[in-house]
Amino acid sequence: MYSHRFFILLTAVVAAVFAAGCASVKEEPAEPGHIKLKRPDKIVYEQIPNAGCELIVPQDIRAVAGNQCLVNVQLLNGGRRSLVIKEWYMIDNYNFSIFYRRLPSNKPADPQAPFQRYTPTIPLKPLPQHSELRLHPGNRAMLTVELPFVAQLLPGDSAVYEVCIASSLKTFKLASKRFTVYVE
Repeated sequence: MYSHRFFILLTAVVAAVFAAGCASVKEEPAEPGHIKLKRPDKIVYEQIPNAGCELIVPQDIRAVAGNQCLVNVQLLNGGRRSLVIKEWYMIDNYNFSIFYRRLPSNKPADPQAPFQRYTPTIPLKPLPQHSELRLHPGNRAMLTVELPFVAQLLPGDSAVYEVCIASSLKTFKLASKRFTVYVE
């Protein structure tokens, strides 16, 4: 009689252990070649200090309406540490935003007039490549930036613009002094 109860108790314990070890977890079959990426909810970019850095632009530029207008900009590292920007694009224009406003020809400029902003659209295909920009103290990089609003004017138009160029990168923020573009 004791052996019968012992056998039933042993069978119940083995069944409970077996059931606990074989808990049914339904797993979805993975698609062949499909990788699921988990991205963080909020991406935080480490800011690069711009102490001692300067965007040097020409004071006045003469341009022809309806034609491409390129500006040579210098990024100067006047600080004591090397400047390393890993986010830098190989195409110079992708690194900058252009702020501009047209100045009236027949009256003084309104200092409260808003600036328009132009930031180039970076294509997804083909994805532009990054190239780390490294500037040691006292060195500078020569960059070329296009001012698209000059090409949008009709040939023969004349206008005067106040312009500022600023970096559009998430990790490095720097703006130039304002300069004037005379379009004829």
